[in-house]
Amino acid sequence: CSASGDPHYRTFDGRRHHFQGPCRYTFAKDCGDSSAFAVETQNVPLTRKPSVAVVREVYVKAYGIEIGILQRKKITVNGERTSLPISAAGGDIKVRLSGRYVWVQLKDLCVDVFYDGRHRIKVEVPDNYKDSMCGLCGNFNDNRGDDYIKADGTTAPNWTEFGNSHVTDISTCPGGDIGPTTDVAHPECDDSLNAAVSASDKCGLLQDSAGPFAVVHGHVDPSGAFEDCVWDMCARDGDILGLCENLEAYADASRDAGVGVFAWRTADRCPLECPENSAYSTCTSACPATCTTSAPESCSRGCVEGCECDEGFVLSGLACV
Repeated sequence: CSASGDPHYRTFDGRRHHFQGPCRYTFAKDCGDSSAFAVETQNVPLTRKPSVAVVREVYVKAYGIEIGILQRKKITVNGERTSLPISAAGGDIKVRLSGRYVWVQLKDLCVDVFYDGRHRIKVEVPDNYKDSMCGLCGNFNDNRGDDYIKADGTTAPNWTEFGNSHVTDISTCPGGDIGPTTDVAHPECDDSLNAAVSASDKCGLLQDSAGPFAVVHGHVDPSGAFEDCVWDMCARDGDILGLCENLEAYADASRDAGVGVFAWRTADRCPLECPENSAYSTCTSACPATCTTSAPESCSRGCVEGCECDEGFVLSGLACV
């Protein structure tokens, strides 16, 4: 299950929705007998268009511990600021940098949570959680038609009523206002702006049969990603950030679908800035060495896009030293 951009959700069962609430929500939770973990997301409205929101903070709760991932990958444990990597709950919780993401492993539960410190969250759970999940990610029962289950167990008629039911606490909403009560329409986009953001060097890049994403088309339909991209760029009056977030999301979806490494960033198209003593790589270890942990001989997640420490340097928090 994932959410990205302003936010566009894809449930465990593959249903897309665009819930825009401005509060803290149950994103994905084990609602079975064990109720072993919960992932919560704090949405923040866009300044220029308050009817549209973005996932700005992620909280993972398990074993009586809360891991917070804030903007720019700042980390908290039970509300206290700390730095990566982290091992908690007797090693059952591992938190480390993995490519562009902070990766929270709930090892005994086989649950993985990823957040890029800006807008994109992804939660992976094994099949034994089928029929026992709840929240904005749905119930994980291979039926996308019944994903809008509210917190009280009834079915919502639309994604807004569904999403509002999963608010964790009204105090997390700006001014105590729960936000939209009806589905937010596609952001207004006049003909000239729509044409500009749909062009082959903008959102149209996703569907270009001769472009860098063409290798993905046989694995992941680009039409949904294109629609999300146009939505976000219109909501941001053509701001390039709306483009880059959606290109990143589609590239990530392609890797999840098994597409091999491919380059889509350029010096002029969404370059990834890397800290001192590191460089961008399309294929760096998902389990890099740090000051306190050596890189494992084999990393279960293979390679990922991200910043790779130069030879002779290792990660210390978010820096290479």
